[in-house]
Formats: sequence, structure tokens, C-alpha cells
Amino acid sequence: MGVKELYLGSRIDLDAVWNRFIFFDPDMPYLGYKIVRNSIGAEKKDFLLQQLKSNFLPQEDHETVQEEFRKAANMGIGTLNFFCDRYLPNEFNFRIGRLERPLDLFELINKAREDWISARNGKHIPDPNLMFSAYTNVRNFGLGYRVMTIDTTPEVISSLRNYTPLLEWFKEKLDFQEFRNSNNQETDLIHGKLLWE
Repeated sequence: MGVKELYLGSRIDLDAVWNRFIFFDPDMPYLGYKIVRNSIGAEKKDFLLQQLKSNFLPQEDHETVQEEFRKAANMGIGTLNFFCDRYLPNEFNFRIGRLERPLDLFELINKAREDWISARNGKHIPDPNLMFSAYTNVRNFGLGYRVMTIDTTPEVISSLRNYTPLLEWFKEKLDFQEFRNSNNQETDLIHGKLLWE
């Protein structure tokens, strides 16, 4: 079963989805973009790192950016694999392996482009294994990019920054006592016993 078959039964406008989330489009138009072609052709090994650095971690060096991206991608991969195990039929293995250290982002996208070209080169029907290999690498990049986008939004940063002061405010105003972890697998909220209970 090829990647596209997974989406055949969808009732939503997939073109609108792919336009917004280009790294998850099974046709992988990202690999055909001029900037990607030119950067790979000129072996500009830092073109992805520069993009991530300027968008998310401007103060960090390339090594740190690459490692933070790897962690973000693995968070996305873990979530995707969880949903695959829960909702996909067994005959379609859509799971992704975690990205190992050290990660070379240039090689990740370069390999995706090579597989993408080889899968289609002179073939009436593209090689599904090579297409899936290319798609996996592009999707890995997309997952890392999406997680970093979410994690660096002002709302998330602000909520992390304000979490402890907010708990202290609740403790003071509501006079919570006997704080303990909920041990709930769905959430890890702090529950408190009110003094007047």
C-alpha cells in the first residue's frame, strides 16, 4: 500500500491541508522547490540550520540548533507513532523510527531528494519503497519543524514562564495544602486539598 492510499477515503479538502502543511504532502513538492534544489546542488550544508536558527533559536550555535531540532522531531515522531498504533490498520505501517545522534539535517533532506528522484526516474509507476523512504525523511523534518513552531510560540513560552508563579498564586489565594502529583497518565496536574474541606 502506498502513501497516497492512506488518504483516499478522506472527506476533507486535502489540497488545502497540503498547502498549509507542505512537509506532509505525499507528492513532496518541497523537494522540488528551487531553494532546496539549489542548496543541495551547491552543497550548502547549513541552509536548513540557518532557517531553523533564524526562526526559532537565533542565539544558539548550529550544533545546539541541530540537537534541539532532533529532540523536537522525536517528540513529533513519538506522537505520530502513538496515533498510528491506535488508529491505523495493521496492513499499513506508517510508523517512523526515531532520529539518532548525531543528526545531519542536510543529509536527511539530501537522501530524501535522491530517493524521490530515483523512485520516479523513468518509471511509469514510482517505486513505493523509495517514495516512502523519501516521504519519511521529509515528514521527519516536518514533524520537527512543527514541534519547534509550537514550542517557541509566545503562548507556550509565556505559559511555561508563568507556571510556577501561577501555582504559588493559587496556593496563596486558595490556601492549598498537601500538594501531590495526580499520577494520572493523561495529565500530570497538581491537586491540592483545600483547608476548609
